[in-house]
This record gives sequence, structure tokens and C-alpha cells, in this order.
Amino acid sequence: MYDTVSIDEYSSPLSDTWIEGEISATDDDSRSIATCETGYAVTSCEVKTGGVGTKSDGAFVNNGGLSCNAVNSLDGAGVIARAKCSHNTKVKSPCHGSKDDVPFYKSIHSMGPNPSLECPLGYIPHLCNAHSYWASNLVNKGVNDVGIIPNPAACMIDGCSEDMWCHVTLVCKRDPELTAAVCTG
Repeated sequence: MYDTVSIDEYSSPLSDTWIEGEISATDDDSRSIATCETGYAVTSCEVKTGGVGTKSDGAFVNNGGLSCNAVNSLDGAGVIARAKCSHNTKVKSPCHGSKDDVPFYKSIHSMGPNPSLECPLGYIPHLCNAHSYWASNLVNKGVNDVGIIPNPAACMIDGCSEDMWCHVTLVCKRDPELTAAVCTG
């Protein structure tokens, strides 16, 4: 039910790859999931079929940054998750003497009445997605029709509630300009 379909016309051996999940069932809260291969990270996640806030409950990155989930709403006819998978190389930590490798992309999430996210030191915002099982929570909150908050630096949603919560996910990418901050912060 959650098979992944590769869209070959967008991919080449060392480039990003676009994938899609199967269309979800029409039941409320049914999901379509597009999952990247190991060694890759979701760097774009959207509800291909649109309708966020009416026909869809939005989209979010899950599974350690490997999958894009699109969620059908009560009035939806089924959704399709669409993701861009980018090679998630491990890079050497910029800190002197460290032998740890760090991922180029990191995915983080927050849930609650007013979820908000910022990237950790050494990373900059790349993609912000929004999801709520109550589609009306996403209306007039800066979430576009495919479940993306266009300005990832402001990855937040206000005005949800404890009982009808919202969920934001943020994909962050490594910023070589912030190397000194990582090592001293």
C-alpha cells in the first residue's frame, strides 16, 4: 500500500530524485508515503494532489528524514505524497579534533498548540512542512496548497489547541559559513 514510484524523467545518477507514494485511501487520515533510499534525505515534501486545509491534512517528513507523508482529510478523495530525495552525505565535523561525521541534512519536528522549530547550530532552514489531523487548523496560517510553509525560517503554526494540535517538520541543511559557531556554541 505504501510502495514508492520513481519518476525517471527528473533523475540522473548523481542528482536529486523525485518520487511519489501510491494514492491513499479516501478514509479520513489515510496516508500516502514516499520513501527515499538509504543514504538520501527528503529535501522537498508535498501533497501532490493539493487541497491542504480542505481535502488534505497536510504533509510532514518522517522516519529520520527518509519519508514524506501526505495525509487525506475527512472530505478528501485520496492524496499522493511527492518527495525530492537528495544525497545525504556525511561530512566531517568542522570542530578541531572531532572524528564524528555529521549529516548534510537533518530533519526535526514539533507538535502541539503552537509548534515552532529552528535549526541547530551549523544548519540553516531548507524546508518546512505543516500537518494537522484537523485540516481547518492549516487555513490562513501561511501553509500553501501542498503543505509547505514557504519561508522555512519561520517554521511555525499558531492557534491550534492541545486537543486539536498541529505538527511542523523542518529539514535543515549544513551551512559551511556557520562552522565557527558549531565548534564554540
